[in-house]
Amino acid sequence: MSNWSPHTFKAAALEQGVSAASIQKLAAEGERLRLKELPVVFTLGHLAAICDVPYRYLRDIVSREFDPYRVFNIRKRSGGYRQITVPEPALMRVQKWIHQNILLSATVSPISTAFSLGAGPVKNAEQHQGCRWLVKVDVTSFFESVSERQVYRVFRGVGYPALLSFELTRLCTRFPMGLSKNKRRRWRGNHKVYSILPYTAKLIGHLPQGAPTSPILANLVCAKLDTRLMELASKCGGVITRYADDIAFSASEFDRTRAKALIADITAALIGFGFRRNDAKTHVVPPGARRIVTGLLVDSGKPRLTKAFRDKLRFHLYHARTKGVRVHCEKRKFRSLLGFREHLRGLIAYAGQVDLEFSRVCRAEFEAIDWGILGI
Repeated sequence: MSNWSPHTFKAAALEQGVSAASIQKLAAEGERLRLKELPVVFTLGHLAAICDVPYRYLRDIVSREFDPYRVFNIRKRSGGYRQITVPEPALMRVQKWIHQNILLSATVSPISTAFSLGAGPVKNAEQHQGCRWLVKVDVTSFFESVSERQVYRVFRGVGYPALLSFELTRLCTRFPMGLSKNKRRRWRGNHKVYSILPYTAKLIGHLPQGAPTSPILANLVCAKLDTRLMELASKCGGVITRYADDIAFSASEFDRTRAKALIADITAALIGFGFRRNDAKTHVVPPGARRIVTGLLVDSGKPRLTKAFRDKLRFHLYHARTKGVRVHCEKRKFRSLLGFREHLRGLIAYAGQVDLEFSRVCRAEFEAIDWGILGI
């Protein structure tokens, strides 16, 4: 709920010499936003003042004058690397404000089990525990597939006017730097719709992986896709969840023919909303095979850690303690000691959501490691 007060606003505006007509118009807009339980933001300049960042800085980002992101790779738990784009501190401050005050209260679909209060990999896996059949479909480049146009519709949908919605969108998206998708029509801008010339752009931006606003914006963009996925699951008599880019369907009674048809229907739904299926991570898991959802075994009464996960964590802890952190990091090609320590900390925290005793033992081993200056 916004704490904006029309009386305080009118009094302050009168003191600053704002015309009565302008005050009345702004007060009406402020009251409209307040009744929608949205924070009152009138303009990009107003947002800059709220977040204590220079207006010109935000205006240049909206105009795509420069790329305000630092790009680097992090090691994925499943292997390989993921590209992360972290916004500059001033933009990060604005995005955190948008996330906390505008996006966090928005309602996501019931099958979305990531990036919202109470959600997580364990909750996602719990929906499928004890299943006999499992169908897993993965989405390629999930965040980068969410376009600027789709994000704009989110801000318009919650209640902000067109220009401010456009500016909020540009602050939460990144110019598509050197991506092959730029050649596709979906990512081309339309110069005819811009009345503010500095805002023209040949290409449409996408969500950056690493911005605090991207996860929940992706979920909100996927609201209609989730509705379609629920319809498909209901038709097949099973349960479906979407953990970011990881779609899982489970059922007690099923077969391969129906599973292939379901994958085709899910693929068509993804294409209709601008996404592409990752063939390498799309599988049908029949009865008798290991059924894993968001990294957890779901073939029994409750989600369990896999043996591979346990062995990997024990391996890192043992060698870091016995051979030394630096030697182990160099051998396993971790880019920094700090990155390795945070990687281990994350694995232990993840384990703690599923198996507290195993996590406790790992935590004791973690604390026994000689971290050198990192341990100070």
